Amino acid sequence: MKVYRPYHVMVVAALLSAYDFASPGMNGQSSTSWFQSLVSTAAAATAFAAADGAATPLSLTGKRAYSGSNPHAELTPDQHLMVALRHHAEGRLAQAMDTLDRAIEKHAMDAALLGVRGSFYLEQGAVTAALSDLEKAVSLDPYNAGHRVNRAQVYRRFNRLDEALADLDKAVDLEPNSIAARFNRGVMLYAKARYDAALADFEHCISLQPNTAGPYFNRGVTLDALGNRPGAIADLEHFIELTNDENWTKAAQDQLDTWRKQLAKAESPEQPTAVDN
Repeated sequence: MKVYRPYHVMVVAALLSAYDFASPGMNGQSSTSWFQSLVSTAAAATAFAAADGAATPLSLTGKRAYSGSNPHAELTPDQHLMVALRHHAEGRLAQAMDTLDRAIEKHAMDAALLGVRGSFYLEQGAVTAALSDLEKAVSLDPYNAGHRVNRAQVYRRFNRLDEALADLDKAVDLEPNSIAARFNRGVMLYAKARYDAALADFEHCISLQPNTAGPYFNRGVTLDALGNRPGAIADLEHFIELTNDENWTKAAQDQLDTWRKQLAKAESPEQPTAVDN
């Protein structure tokens, strides 16, 4: 039985932490952002550009193209990150990547720059490039839970499942209330049939974000695996109330229909078979 999509985390040092889903149905396509964030990516980047306009060339706001030498060579790594995030938030992925590439040429050992570029590579499905950046980011900043969540996603794409789970375990140790780490670890534990452990992670997510849809879907299918069909039905019903995703609404409704038919069949008394004398 499929579970609700895992996701990757885009982390920008202390400036910004925006949680963005990826891989609906676990096939790696990016999706709509729905998770907790400290500040809105677009709002934060726009505010930064307004406050620091003198240091932000017009080319970085998307108003004109640039080529040749780096027009923002004097920006700090954090400023580069904010510019890249603004490009990304406004749909200019090529400019976002170019900003990060140029910044990393100058600040090759900056874990946050590498982590965000790895996040963008992961979003595009460029998993080899993502792994290279995220391996470096974790090595430089081993106590950053977000880098480990993202590296775990890449490890999963390469079927390096034990390493992925180890990264998520470490991320939970570092940030026990990280919904990103808990949710993705729950997905992996469910796949390993470790249903009690998966249930604990999904319940922790719900306790932190009770109005977020995804954990209810996954808790529901986990409860069903543990033999609690009524609880599973209640969770999927609540998931449908919360989600705006038509495809996942249909998936939940189809599953509910199947479960209800099975319950009805189990509860209906067997009719005696007529005997023809």
